[in-house]
Amino acid sequence: LLARACRELGRRTAPVFSENGSRSLELYEWPGNIAELIGMMNELAERVEGHTVDVFDLPHCLQNSLGAESKVKRSLQQVEVEHIRDVLQSCGGNKTKAAQILGIDRKTLRDKLERQ
Repeated sequence: LLARACRELGRRTAPVFSENGSRSLELYEWPGNIAELIGMMNELAERVEGHTVDVFDLPHCLQNSLGAESKVKRSLQQVEVEHIRDVLQSCGGNKTKAAQILGIDRKTLRDKLERQ
């Protein structure tokens, strides 16, 4: 599904899942069934620029499927990226409101998003 989504976007190659990324997919309950899986693969095809999809590239709900052990092995930058994504999602993508909640200015938020 990820390879197909990448082809539709004109990408030559699709990233592969790391061991933890793959394990997260296996452990997740998938309440949205195949539609949720397809939607996530489309999002990953657009967002992941590297060659590997790691657990931290996955939505928060899938990251939790590995349990607490993997959560403590994240870098501060990974935690920050996850938190920014969560706040943006809760604001419906409104960057000005997200920046206010995060306690940073909009330019800083934009810079952090560009580094992701």
